[in-house]
Amino acid sequence: MKSDMTLVAADRVDGSGAELPQLIVNWGRLDPDREHVITEEGLSVYDEHPAGQRYRRTFVLDPPDQAKQERHRIGHRTQDLDGDGRDEILAVEHLGGSALNYVYHLIARGRGRMRDVYRKELSYDDGFVRFEGGSLVTYEGVLRQPGDHGIHCCWSEYRRTVRKLRNGRLSVVQRSRTHRLPEPD
Repeated sequence: MKSDMTLVAADRVDGSGAELPQLIVNWGRLDPDREHVITEEGLSVYDEHPAGQRYRRTFVLDPPDQAKQERHRIGHRTQDLDGDGRDEILAVEHLGGSALNYVYHLIARGRGRMRDVYRKELSYDDGFVRFEGGSLVTYEGVLRQPGDHGIHCCWSEYRRTVRKLRNGRLSVVQRSRTHRLPEPD
């Protein structure tokens, strides 16, 4: 039997204390008409059984339901944002489009389960979300350059919002403005 799924990438995140190690799997759905062509991607998170060799799925980020002309991709990064010894996951969905549209998801353990604790849609021209020094930081354009009437680009000022994860909840700890974006990861 031929599978319509393929492994794109996988990461193992070590556990600490009572926390179990996790497996983060980026998977792809293959185009039935074209061999080895991935049309869309998803992400699944699994907790490893204490004895090892077995996993329990704890979170799934499926591709959007609507069909896209471009390939839907998902990448991810990890970092421990709350100091509990377990990395949180910043999943980035690339939706395509002329403005490079993305959906950012912070996936973390909260209230005893893995969940999407933060979701932000942004085009690359309007800003981005990333990890910085143990925090989740969002950059969003807020002021256009004088005389600009375009739909993309030309922000002269960005809002920088720093968020910390505490007890499974994300809270804003700092807001500021900047005229320059840092280089993306």
